[in-house]
Amino acid sequence: MPRRLNPDEAVELMQAAGVDPLEPYRNSTVPWRCCCRTCKREVTPRLGNVRAGQAACKYCSGHAVDSNNAAVVMRTAGLEPLQPYPGAGRPWRCRCKKCEREVRPRYAVVVKGGGCRYCAPERISKAVRLNSEQAESVMRRARLEPLEPYPGANQPWRCTCLECGETVTPRYQDVARGHRGCRLCAAKVSGAKQRLRHEDAARLMLEKGLEPLEPYPGAGSQWRCRCLGCGEEVTSRYGNIRQGWGGCRACAGRTSDNRRRGDEAQAVQVMRAAGLEPLEPYEGVMKPWRCQCCACGKETNPLLNNIKKGQTGCGWCAGNRVDPEMAVSVMRAAHLEPLAEYPGAHAPWLSRCLRCTKLVTPRYNGVRRGTGCRYCNDTTIKPDVAAARMRGVDLEPLEPYPGSLRPWKCRCLRCKRIVTPCYSTVKQGWGGCRWCRTSGFKAADEALIYLITHPGYGAAKIGVTAPSGVRLSRHQTQGWQVLVSETVDGQIALGIEQDILNWWRVELGLPKYLSPKEMPNGGHTETVETDCINLAATMSRIRSLIRGKPSRVRP
Repeated sequence: MPRRLNPDEAVELMQAAGVDPLEPYRNSTVPWRCCCRTCKREVTPRLGNVRAGQAACKYCSGHAVDSNNAAVVMRTAGLEPLQPYPGAGRPWRCRCKKCEREVRPRYAVVVKGGGCRYCAPERISKAVRLNSEQAESVMRRARLEPLEPYPGANQPWRCTCLECGETVTPRYQDVARGHRGCRLCAAKVSGAKQRLRHEDAARLMLEKGLEPLEPYPGAGSQWRCRCLGCGEEVTSRYGNIRQGWGGCRACAGRTSDNRRRGDEAQAVQVMRAAGLEPLEPYEGVMKPWRCQCCACGKETNPLLNNIKKGQTGCGWCAGNRVDPEMAVSVMRAAHLEPLAEYPGAHAPWLSRCLRCTKLVTPRYNGVRRGTGCRYCNDTTIKPDVAAARMRGVDLEPLEPYPGSLRPWKCRCLRCKRIVTPCYSTVKQGWGGCRWCRTSGFKAADEALIYLITHPGYGAAKIGVTAPSGVRLSRHQTQGWQVLVSETVDGQIALGIEQDILNWWRVELGLPKYLSPKEMPNGGHTETVETDCINLAATMSRIRSLIRGKPSRVRP
């Protein structure tokens, strides 16, 4: 740590630096008002900085600029200051004496040669612009004759090429850098450098079995040649031959076929190992080969390629082919009399049931697995049976059976209300009358209407549950977040849910978004993609539907 100086030693140090103190010494870190002996200006250096080797006068050292000197520099550059000197690095409002415009140059920039930004392009252009004679001499040395005055280094200059006679528009700066002014001549020179001689190109073609019939046209052009193998005239590209392609397609195809075909003796050995005896000569791995199965004795036409892959050669033994007579016997064993020829294992086969005498169209594969007449096997729902099942849950149908998945208008025999359950849900033991059912909630009681979202799936769900909220809690354990949860009358809750679903499905045309696998607690049919809806508008619509009704907001 430097030794602390006494006042006399401090004054001597400042005088040795070229300044005379104008006030008593206080501290080495406090500005000390002094007078510079050289420029006679008042400055405020710090003793600590001077002791460390810095200049005492900021003006003499060049770290500060006198405002009068700065104004002289600006006037010399053709700028008249309109405000006091703001500093070397700050914009200084001035007026250009040449264009009379108000500008804001920085003093530091003007000192380096800057000035008015409006006059700068003209000033720079004059400094670097060539005269017309110099530019024309450069163009003529490049074999270009100018047809108009010199427009500038970066502007197209219309000239005549002295080699090909074409009119071109090169730029002077490109020609000065060594570029060719005429693109046509440049392309010819470049092509000549890259172009092979006919003898070199023909040597490679002869090595590949092709004899050229015309001069070398270029690597990418069709070259008429004669194949030395088959004698046919072909056209090929030198570039393709150089990359390893074949020249004659016919010879290449025969070579490829022979390579894939393999030896006939080996092929026969493979077929016999698979339990097949060939009945005709071998033609190829991808052609059907007529053989006789050693197991069942029937003829079959397998591919050698499939046999090599491990497939069964005999379609009869594998069950892929069916004897029509055997198919008929299978159908009759299932009490079905075929009325048409065997159409195939997967095609509908018109038949008559020998039990109920109705016409049916079962598939042979289905009959073989145990199915048969859909009427006798109870796969078709009879209207009288459906009505009896509905009456078994105290529902009296009021219209003909519409289908298992459509609402069926009925009257509840308990509460005498009109309800529209689906036969499929009643058959599964879910429903019946929503007013009288014991599971879930009753429409006559209170219910909880809720809107939830899942950030991970990007999905939203509308739903109704019992006031206890057990179902909603299960959704929350799966990562769902609650946006709306209000307890209202059960009938109102069901109406709100149906209104939102109609809005999403009918008006917006949005399908259900999640699958049952992603919603183990159920409710995937009431989901929609979050990015396709306005959540704020959905929440507002739900609240508007229950506004004015007695409700309790769930915490």
